Amino acid sequence: MRAALVVLLLLAAPALAAPPTSDAARLNVDLGPDFTRTTVWILPPLDHRPLLGAETAPVPALEGLIEGLQGYANLDVRTPDRTSAAIAGSTAYRRALPLARAAATRGTEDYRQVRLAVAIEGLGQAVEAFIDIGHDVVAGTEVGRTELTRGLALLEKGDEVGAAAALRRSLLLAPGVRLRRGVDRQAAVDAQERARVILAENLPAAPAVFAHRPPVPGKAATLQIRILPDRLEVVLHEGGRVVTDVQLLDAPDAGQRLAGRLWACLPFGDAPRRRVSPRRLHLDAGFAWFVYTKAPVELFGNVGVSATASWSVARYLALEASAALTNSGRDREEDLRAEVPVGRFTAGPAFATDAGRLRAVAGVGVEVAVIGPVETTTNPACKYFRPGDVPARLCDFDQDVDQRETAWAVGPTVTLGASLRLVDAIYLGVRAQGAVYVFRTLDNGLDRPVGGQLVLGYQLF
Repeated sequence: MRAALVVLLLLAAPALAAPPTSDAARLNVDLGPDFTRTTVWILPPLDHRPLLGAETAPVPALEGLIEGLQGYANLDVRTPDRTSAAIAGSTAYRRALPLARAAATRGTEDYRQVRLAVAIEGLGQAVEAFIDIGHDVVAGTEVGRTELTRGLALLEKGDEVGAAAALRRSLLLAPGVRLRRGVDRQAAVDAQERARVILAENLPAAPAVFAHRPPVPGKAATLQIRILPDRLEVVLHEGGRVVTDVQLLDAPDAGQRLAGRLWACLPFGDAPRRRVSPRRLHLDAGFAWFVYTKAPVELFGNVGVSATASWSVARYLALEASAALTNSGRDREEDLRAEVPVGRFTAGPAFATDAGRLRAVAGVGVEVAVIGPVETTTNPACKYFRPGDVPARLCDFDQDVDQRETAWAVGPTVTLGASLRLVDAIYLGVRAQGAVYVFRTLDNGLDRPVGGQLVLGYQLF
């Protein structure tokens, strides 16, 4: 009985074991949100079936190819419509397209006015400009018609060799653009048909057709596809490599098989990078100067020293704290009898960004200020003397002198700053700061300080 049980377990073990997992399936699971996928731009396919007299019916294998590539988790596949929109939305395209179209318009008008040499040159420049910016991908019919007009100008000029080459190129760019019998010149219609027959008998290979790689954003892979009656031909540009492949349309899974081969030719992607901590500590010290824009006397400057610590806790976020100790001078009228010592302490979050050697900071916070005694007078006899030094009839210190004791004040503050890295971790910076007091232990008439700092700093880490 025991032997029979052992034999039964040995026979059932293969069925109970988990089925093997393929490398493709294993590599496409649990990539994580931080995985950098390989970007693949798929250009709108070029349908060359009209050159061979075939019908242009939908191609299920093409849809299978795109869906197959999208099924790989390590690929970021951009569909043909997204690729065209990305090319058309680039700055270089938007700037160059009006110039290229203007050249094409001038060349067409020159052709109508039978200025053939000028028309040929202008239309040729327009076509090359269109191709350089990828307009043949966005609007291949327009580029093909421009080259067709150039071919007609060459034909009328008597350059049959050049005209044949231009007509063949126009058909490769826009296979569906044809001259019409009974509307266009019969000689031109016949010349275009001869060009089509030559192409049908000696169709250029896909690498020759796609020799020019259209501009796409970034340094991603580009997939160009040509549709023929019995097959799909693809050219894959990735880095400095060019990979070509052909898939016959002989099976329902033709597109999936082609997608698998192309996937094997693409880089898998980049593993999640270890995030570098953005935390940095900047320490600086220097000179501070400010004025109270609201004061019981004329504006007077406050000069002293300051120190600031700025700790970057995220990419654009920093926590800052600063302290400044200053002493005032006398106002111009010298109504301020004595210097006013002030201690200011601020703390709060700030937006900080770095651009090369420059660093900019904009922050808000809370300021706590300790303002020393404030003595003011408008009596000239009281401005320079102490009690007992002048007769009471000239200066009554109790009546003529306004004395306010040390006061504490609290309020919001705004800071703007910029710094320039001089060498290594040493930088020179300036700051502008303003505050408004919303709470004070004693109203001494001083409020709304505005000033700046000139500092020399060091990035500790």
